[in-house]
Amino acid sequence: MKFRVFFLSIILFLVVYFGSLLILGNKILQNQIESGEQRATSQINYLSSMFNRDIVSIRSRDKNSQKDLDDILIAYSKQYSASGYMFDVYKKDQTLTRSIPKDFSSEKRVYEMSGNINLSLNKNKNKKYYIRSINKILDTEGYFIETVYDISPLINDWKILIRNMITIGVLGAILFSVTLYRSLTWVFSPIKEVTTISKQIAEGKYDKRISIKSGQEAVKMANYFNTMADTIQKNIDELKKQSVSRQNFIDNISHELRTPISSIHGYAELLLSKGYDEEILYLSSQQIMKESKRIISLSEKLLYLSGVREEVIIFEKLNVQRLCNDIFDSTRIEREKKNIELIFEIESEFIYGNLELLQSLFINFVNNSIQASDNDKKIFLKAYTEEADLIFIIIDEGKGISKDQLLKIKEPFYRVDSARNRQDGGLGLGLSICAKIVEIHKGEMFITSELEKGTEIKILFTS
Repeated sequence: MKFRVFFLSIILFLVVYFGSLLILGNKILQNQIESGEQRATSQINYLSSMFNRDIVSIRSRDKNSQKDLDDILIAYSKQYSASGYMFDVYKKDQTLTRSIPKDFSSEKRVYEMSGNINLSLNKNKNKKYYIRSINKILDTEGYFIETVYDISPLINDWKILIRNMITIGVLGAILFSVTLYRSLTWVFSPIKEVTTISKQIAEGKYDKRISIKSGQEAVKMANYFNTMADTIQKNIDELKKQSVSRQNFIDNISHELRTPISSIHGYAELLLSKGYDEEILYLSSQQIMKESKRIISLSEKLLYLSGVREEVIIFEKLNVQRLCNDIFDSTRIEREKKNIELIFEIESEFIYGNLELLQSLFINFVNNSIQASDNDKKIFLKAYTEEADLIFIIIDEGKGISKDQLLKIKEPFYRVDSARNRQDGGLGLGLSICAKIVEIHKGEMFITSELEKGTEIKILFTS
């Protein structure tokens, strides 16, 4: 765009300037020629009048003195030739006097009988321009005077003027080009920046913004553009956030539903393996119904935790022992597979919170401890009050976590041991949910661990 405007402006400048120069130059040349013709006419009129005056005087004395007439014409020719005039006097059969140089003279004589002056513009071999004028000398029998007026100085002045004008035009075009280019660069710099930033935004660099400080309209355009870019980035960030939230929900729910589904699966296997036993049937049916309800409730809570759905979380006064009993029942199947003992040390009676979320929190911790522990190990769950705070501690005798891995343990999808976790499920995504649940309950979570000795998770709920 800038170069197109630049070249079109230069072409327009050259066309206007040199077009005007052509018209003006022709006008000046025409004026120079007309000036030369006027001088040539004045010259031949002057000579003709001088000749006529003396011829009339001679005729008044002697009407038949042809010799006197020729003598006076020759005398005048010598006199005026010496004064710088160039003219010839001739008649059809002879030339009385010649002072016109050969390079100005014409081989063809003109005999103008009407008494009018014959003017013509000529150019000789030496490229000199002259006005040739011919007139009949009155009161003579066929005598003519031909004068030559050199207008080469006038033409040369015109050429010098045109040459200077062309030089000025070329220099002006160069100066105009430099000035125009700088001006267009300044004018188009905001547009260029808008184009560059627009391209970068189109490539996904949504944080790019225009920075224009000068030019009222340019600054206004930049502000509008940046506002538009902010809106686009905000919408894109919101879409990304929603996409991440939905993906987190899918990942979270697949992880969290594993425990109740495993429990349901375990009780179903128990029913099939023991045959018909009324007590086992009742116990298993109750537990299956309980876990099914927990799946439904948990899915709703996970929608909230993942940011996909807004929901009011209801807090209530809960019995700690009942909460621990639920944890014990829900993790029974997984613990029995490894013969792991879950030991409770409960010194507190109540906790204020949401039942489904707290169940998910502690079941997640216990399951993680089960997965990290070898067979025949123990897991401790303690609850006690310290000053005004309620503290829960989960301790296992598992494989432990290194110090550098503890810094990343709460990140979604992070796995301490990829090989172990592909087999056991492991830590990672579940702890990100746990951290969110603790945050909702205005608590703090602290994790300490030592390789091959076990892990301790301490949760502090402020009153």
